[in-house]
Amino acid sequence: MQKICFGIIGLILIGCTGDYDPGNNLMDSNTEKKVSVIEERTSTIPSYRVVFDSSKMSSSSLLNDVLLDLENSFEKYTFKSTSNELKEKIENVEAKRFQKSLSADFDNDLFESVNTIDLVAVSPKNKEFNCIQIEQWSFESAEIADSCFESLTHYEEKEIHFMTVNWIWFKQESNLFFISSLSNNVTSNEMQNVKKIIAQEIEKNGAYRSVSFYE
Repeated sequence: MQKICFGIIGLILIGCTGDYDPGNNLMDSNTEKKVSVIEERTSTIPSYRVVFDSSKMSSSSLLNDVLLDLENSFEKYTFKSTSNELKEKIENVEAKRFQKSLSADFDNDLFESVNTIDLVAVSPKNKEFNCIQIEQWSFESAEIADSCFESLTHYEEKEIHFMTVNWIWFKQESNLFFISSLSNNVTSNEMQNVKKIIAQEIEKNGAYRSVSFYE
């Protein structure tokens, strides 16, 4: 457990730095979850989807539109064949473990109301086991996504339950986009490159907001 603090625009709090930029995860039926690999054109980077409420299916993932852009500098993350890394990652998404922690630590249960999570795991080229995870969280309405994003931007320093915090968030309409890594700081070239690619793609659809957390 670490104490993490947060900053918006020019505000810097002791212990960590955040930045706020105004601007503009496998398939489920009503009774069971199923893993689905989405093949996007000629991309070699697979994406995965978890649908929690099949009666409120969102439109296709915007992440599919950035896969070819990502391939200029990134490749699919190679999950270790001798481990259960991918299986465990999927199980964590299905159980909403991260969303439950956010709900508790940011005092907003709406994080758990996500309908769909699309997941992409990439590595910088020639850095096979250096993983950066990109997720698109789709909610029923823009108002719910707004509430979750506002909880992040209005966060005040307190103790939260994450060992490592390297997070970049985007909010656009009813979606949150989440970039995270255990081995790359937000300020690293790799994370900033992913941030730029995501921003360039989603801004085609209109205004967005962004906030970052890092130690």
